[in-house]
Amino acid sequence: NPLLITLVADWLLQNPREQLKSLMESGTQTDVDAKKQFRQKLINNVLRLDLPEEFLTVWYMAHIYHRFDANILAWITEKPIDEASAIIASLSQFPFVKFRQNSQNYQLHDVMRDLVREHVLDQTEDVSRRLRRDLSTRMIEYYDIEIAKISGTHQTHDINVLRAEQLYHHLF
Repeated sequence: NPLLITLVADWLLQNPREQLKSLMESGTQTDVDAKKQFRQKLINNVLRLDLPEEFLTVWYMAHIYHRFDANILAWITEKPIDEASAIIASLSQFPFVKFRQNSQNYQLHDVMRDLVREHVLDQTEDVSRRLRRDLSTRMIEYYDIEIAKISGTHQTHDINVLRAEQLYHHLF
């Protein structure tokens, strides 16, 4: 996977000797266990972002994956829009953040989203899923507002897309 190669290259460039030594310390594990441990080390390194807001935003993006922008970040965190925009701009420099030109939204690369879910949210930070349920509740409210803004217009397709995305949060 090209994203994994990029993440590994970035990781190794930071401190090649220590990183290679760390990778070689897999002992007598099976290939599956070694691969899992490697992915865990990789995701832990990637998520050592400079600001706690960036770290949390990656979590949010792993759960709110259909669309994500400064307005959504401001909505769920109650931060001013200029602060949310700065956080999004900071994250956009990373290779695991994709910008969707047609929708003007950001998304985590699928591989990164899966890594964050598996190695961060599911195993350590949100085992009970409370954080993600709270995010889903906020997103249901967000979608209600967005749908209300365009109801009565002829944007039926956009309304249906918003409802489909909202359904994910209802089902979570």
